[in-house]
Amino acid sequence: MLDIYQIKEEYKKQKVEKNLFEKDLKQKNRSLTITNIKISDLDEVHSVWIELANKIQMNARTHIEAVVTMAIQSVFEKAYKFKLVFEEKRNNITCTPLVIEDGYEYSPKDQMGGGMIDIIGFALRITLWSMRVPRSRNIFILDEPFRFCGNLTLKAAVMLKKLSEKLKFQVLLVTHNAELKEVCDKVWIINNRRFSRLTILNKVIDIIIRKIRRRG
Repeated sequence: MLDIYQIKEEYKKQKVEKNLFEKDLKQKNRSLTITNIKISDLDEVHSVWIELANKIQMNARTHIEAVVTMAIQSVFEKAYKFKLVFEEKRNNITCTPLVIEDGYEYSPKDQMGGGMIDIIGFALRITLWSMRVPRSRNIFILDEPFRFCGNLTLKAAVMLKKLSEKLKFQVLLVTHNAELKEVCDKVWIINNRRFSRLTILNKVIDIIIRKIRRRG
């Protein structure tokens, strides 16, 4: 049998253990509360980040769609609209370019000619360049652009000039198509059989770039 002394000692021991347990429980509850607050803050930050990313994506998409739409309408003179469709597949975002005409959606790659692809590809490259921060140099060297546009080549060149004025870039255009000189501010005619076309082109480009840089 336990005597009174042993019972008291056991009681004291159990009380100490109870106090330690309660203290530990309070600390864990406090840590859990702090953790929950952090999780809540992270969830809020994540929500803000998602909202910001969506706004950036929407703004970028709107800008790209507007510029490319302007480009294809200028060349083809139809009420085309360019559209980017974003989809999430297996945790990856895919982007599909479409051209809309009379409410119908077409894939430029599969359902339209090379001329349309030429114009869209060029307009996309220029638009993405314009969105860079900081931008790279604003001089583009184009060798025989719009080769698939056929009798629309001149309209494509006019569109190019409109884009250059809108987005503030300069173009060095290399071509055999005499029509295109109509949209150029300056024209250099190369007629030399002693050197290869590439050698002459590189020399001319160097000279023109130096002149442009001196000008400002």
